[in-house]
Amino acid sequence: MILINLKTYSSHIGLGLYNIFDQINKLIIDFPIYKDKLFIAPNSIQINEVANKYDTINIVAQNIDPIEIGKTTGWLPVELLRIFNIKYSLLNHSEHRIYDSNINEKIKFIQSKGINVIVCCENLYEAKVISNSKPYAIAFEPPELIGSDMSVSTQKGDTLHEFINIVKDNSLPFIGAGITSGNDIKIGKKHGAKGFIIAKAFNDAQNKYEKLSEFLKADL
Repeated sequence: MILINLKTYSSHIGLGLYNIFDQINKLIIDFPIYKDKLFIAPNSIQINEVANKYDTINIVAQNIDPIEIGKTTGWLPVELLRIFNIKYSLLNHSEHRIYDSNINEKIKFIQSKGINVIVCCENLYEAKVISNSKPYAIAFEPPELIGSDMSVSTQKGDTLHEFINIVKDNSLPFIGAGITSGNDIKIGKKHGAKGFIIAKAFNDAQNKYEKLSEFLKADL
């Protein structure tokens, strides 16, 4: 599984987001085998728009709040995503950390509402704690590699192997941080990773169709 985090770059909002989704949609039309492997996390304002317009693309929320719908001004309640028929969300991303002593209660609440949560962690300790709530996936993203050109696949081999052994019985093991090439995907798969979160390498690519093809081909 390849999860592309589009974040909120100026080129990825408004009409720019549709341009990116048009390229992604063309890739899926050209290669239908990629449909179930590719997941996209757009900005929160336009998430419903693209979910409706591009119904063949798997959409992931960049964050979700573990609260009930109703008197929750300024929050993104779980059930709001389900109304939009969105079934996946990132949680505890390095840019939106919510890790605390209640992290497992938050995960259980969100998943009880039908959302598959991909929970990010910074280290093995967090992975062990989060694993207790059995989220859909746990993503290991070492903070020192985030936004770099040094891949977690090549730089954290021993730690990555330990991470996957910690989470694999309860959740899908994902990895992120510094993944820049198809080779990084192949190495991660050899370690046992089942999913990859990618941002910088895709967002910086001049030809996004070709870059995404490279990642997806490596994940086959």
